[in-house]
Amino acid sequence: MHPHTASTLNQTICEPDSYLGYSTTGVYVDTLVNSNGCDSVRTLNLTVNPITYSTLNEAICEPDSYLGYSASGTYVDVLVNANGCDSVRTLNLIVHPHYNQDTTINVCIGDAYYVGGQWQTQNGVYWDSLLTTFGCDSFTRTQLFFKPRPEPDFGPDVRICPGDSVVIYPGPFKYYLWYDGDQAHDRKAIFQAGVYTVEVSNDLGCSGYDTIQVDFHPATEVQMGMPPNEICMGDSIQLQGYGADIYRWYLNDYLFTPRYLGRIFTYHGTQDVKVTLIGENAFACRDTTEVQLHYINCCGTLAMPNAFSPNGDNTNDVFRPVGNARFEQYDFSVYNRWGQRVFQTNSLNTGWNGEINGKQADLGTYHFLLRYRCFGDGSTRVIKGDLLLIR
Repeated sequence: MHPHTASTLNQTICEPDSYLGYSTTGVYVDTLVNSNGCDSVRTLNLTVNPITYSTLNEAICEPDSYLGYSASGTYVDVLVNANGCDSVRTLNLIVHPHYNQDTTINVCIGDAYYVGGQWQTQNGVYWDSLLTTFGCDSFTRTQLFFKPRPEPDFGPDVRICPGDSVVIYPGPFKYYLWYDGDQAHDRKAIFQAGVYTVEVSNDLGCSGYDTIQVDFHPATEVQMGMPPNEICMGDSIQLQGYGADIYRWYLNDYLFTPRYLGRIFTYHGTQDVKVTLIGENAFACRDTTEVQLHYINCCGTLAMPNAFSPNGDNTNDVFRPVGNARFEQYDFSVYNRWGQRVFQTNSLNTGWNGEINGKQADLGTYHFLLRYRCFGDGSTRVIKGDLLLIR
């Protein structure tokens, strides 16, 4: 008689494998037939190790890598765990970029720009290393260019004459901002004394300023001595100016002659004329006054008596014209009945005393002839007639 046999097996496997038909951990007793045809009792102590699973959520920065991966994504790897079984690992990887930035900055001379850890005032290339919100490096390369500011220039302060104006112009620029807020014009006409400012700027936003002061010179107040209301033709009249340093005299708006630049002006005329005086002070500030000269014919009239009595009684002792006349040429003659000239003079103050060659002339009728040319208009007047000599 053959004995039955018994055996014990201790076995470890991994999911999803099986052993002797079993795939879960446990103790399995099976009765089999051995080689002698007798029972063989087999005890199986089976350990089934499971597949392990793991998930990793990671974030890194360029150019780093994690577990060999350097791009964002989900990666599944099958590994061997400590029990020699599969280990499935899922990696959710986020790769944050780092930034390399090139920047060019234009800065106005006189300003400063904070870069490279401090305020910069010179042209150059400056680096900054920063951290992004994800903690990654960010590198910035900044190139600074310092640009000149526009330089407006009004020139020196100015003084102008009262009533005049001056145009102020700071030069050609892109933009203007004047003292009164005007931005549309590149120049200004100034009529009042004061301080005037402009700010100019270019396309880069760089600005410059200039200021000018406008003042007034002392005013000129020229005056002219007033002439008579009426002036006799041919008379000379003297006009005198006051209140200026230089005087220019104009007749009917034409400069009389360059030599009349003094303050005393003498004019000899025969027709009405407008006299204008323009006076200038030491600063070339001008003032004007004018007057109208009115000329009249002052020739007057002369009358002749028709008789005279040269008897020494001081009454009508001399025969001559009476009246008021102004003349340039004068000729007075007396003739006897035969046409002989017995008296002649060129002086209005001289008359005929009734004598011929120192002797008393005969009583009776004589003839006279008076010619004179009027002063001013130059006309010739003739008076002739008879006179009676009595005693």
